[in-house]
Amino acid sequence: AYFTFLKEIKSCSVKNGGCDHNCVHNQEGEIVCSCRPGWKLDGDGRHCTDIDECALVSRGNCQQRCLNVPGSWECGCYDGYRRRNDSLFTCQPVCGAECLNNGVCVAPNRCYCPPGYPGPECTPLCSPSCAHGGRCKRFNLCVCPTGWVGAACKTAVCTPPCANGGRCVAPNQCECTHLYTGSYCQTPTCFPACQNAGICVAANRCFCRRNWSGPRCGTRSSLPFVCNPPCRNNGTCVASNRCVCQPTYRGSRCEKEKPAEKCRPPCRNGGTCGRGNRCQCPQGTQGFRCQRLICPRVTLRVPYNRQIRRSFRESYLAPCGKKVCTRWRMNQRRVVLPSYKIEYRIQC
Repeated sequence: AYFTFLKEIKSCSVKNGGCDHNCVHNQEGEIVCSCRPGWKLDGDGRHCTDIDECALVSRGNCQQRCLNVPGSWECGCYDGYRRRNDSLFTCQPVCGAECLNNGVCVAPNRCYCPPGYPGPECTPLCSPSCAHGGRCKRFNLCVCPTGWVGAACKTAVCTPPCANGGRCVAPNQCECTHLYTGSYCQTPTCFPACQNAGICVAANRCFCRRNWSGPRCGTRSSLPFVCNPPCRNNGTCVASNRCVCQPTYRGSRCEKEKPAEKCRPPCRNGGTCGRGNRCQCPQGTQGFRCQRLICPRVTLRVPYNRQIRRSFRESYLAPCGKKVCTRWRMNQRRVVLPSYKIEYRIQC
């Protein structure tokens, strides 16, 4: 019996029978005390003491930190980790920025990235970096804005191409030599300029009106010019027995058709030969002979059937004394699984 203030307690209805937690009577009518989960009964049979689960060998099954609380325990995580949503006992690392492109956070602020995405937070990385607003896609592949091509988007595209030795310095912007002008260097210039309504028909070459002659049409002629025999194929007589021919003809009387110009070595990939043994390259090519393709590389997902061997258990009949018994053995069969592989191709 338990005594308080010199009175014997014999019922659970009085001061809970002197028990800290639970009080019941056994078959003999004696008081029996017990404790709630997470507590253990002291030697006096009345009082309960908290169980320190974190002091046990299992440490409350906590992966990292264990915090004892009255009647229970809580699991905590180290700095840079947080408790998993699907488990009260395990922790997962925290990355300040989300790991992109299927990357996985494997340690605090550290992403494990798939091939092709070595940048911070598994972003693609191009070296050299993409210029003029180009976007790095993967595997050092830049996606260039309209008007720029090349591995790093540093080559401008002019349509039509710059002519007569002009250089494309920005999208559809040509830098011409001192002998040509125009949006794509198609217009020749004459310096000094042609006089008396003369027309500059080639670099520093003037076509003079009737009754005018000279390198810049500055000399008046008293008589009209006569070419005998006359100029052919729409050629123009600009001085005595001197013809100025159309661009596709030649000869003293413009009687011969000019052969198509040929570059040595020849232009490739659809390039056309221009003046000065220079090739005019179509879009998607560059180089002295248009030999270099600069079209983007695309990623293709190509399906194929992958064959593997898979084990299975089969039965067979075998002699068993005077009987025939069923036995089992392992065998293999070939299984075809649909799969795919990644390929990279040049696409213009």
